[in-house]
Amino acid sequence: MSLTDAGHLFHAEAAAALRHIERADQVGRLAARGLAGVIRVGYVASGASSGLLSMMLSEFRKSHEMVRIEVVPMETPRQLEALSDGQIDVGIVRPRRLYPAGVITKVVQTERLLAAMTASHPLARRGTVSACALADQSFIVPQFTDEEGFGDALAALGTAGGFTPHLEYRVQDFISAICLASAGYGVAIVPESMQNFSQPGIFYTQIADFKFSVHLALAHRRREISPAVRAFVQLGTEALNGRGS
Repeated sequence: MSLTDAGHLFHAEAAAALRHIERADQVGRLAARGLAGVIRVGYVASGASSGLLSMMLSEFRKSHEMVRIEVVPMETPRQLEALSDGQIDVGIVRPRRLYPAGVITKVVQTERLLAAMTASHPLARRGTVSACALADQSFIVPQFTDEEGFGDALAALGTAGGFTPHLEYRVQDFISAICLASAGYGVAIVPESMQNFSQPGIFYTQIADFKFSVHLALAHRRREISPAVRAFVQLGTEALNGRGS
């Protein structure tokens, strides 16, 4: 007994359908264990330049290589909104005093601030500068439109140096600030990890008497239902804690 042409076609289609069902069932079981699915991760620039993002992704992939990761650069206020409405699942953010309902964070890195300026700036020859040496400078302020951005850090610098900072340019992110600083438009106060951003003509220097620190935090939903997202947060936090120990 042999199959007709139509029978052969039906048999092939039926076999393919069975394989698809088996594959869907397998993926479903993996997803239930957090071993499949999609995770959307938001991050601020320092999350990338500090190595936090790549470390988390590398650690997670060791045991969850079938989980698809989508990374999205965005500033902290937008990340918190995106977490609330489900557009992202995890964020690397700058800590805030208040968070949207249902969003929680854990500080995972602390870093000092540096002064970034054009390499031809007279202060660049000194290596390390004092806060008061910056009194006459024009400053480029990242995230100025966010009330909890780095305006506070600049105000603290003024207090340390005994002057009122002159705000010349207000920008939305550190990369924009560094680009302006490298071109001689002013001095930017940036996290230490931004030294890893390769920008021609920029010089970074420590501020000897300015101990103000900034933090990076891991943000996620308190009642997260995705096993993959929960695993990502757990493994990422453990990896970052291990790095700090």
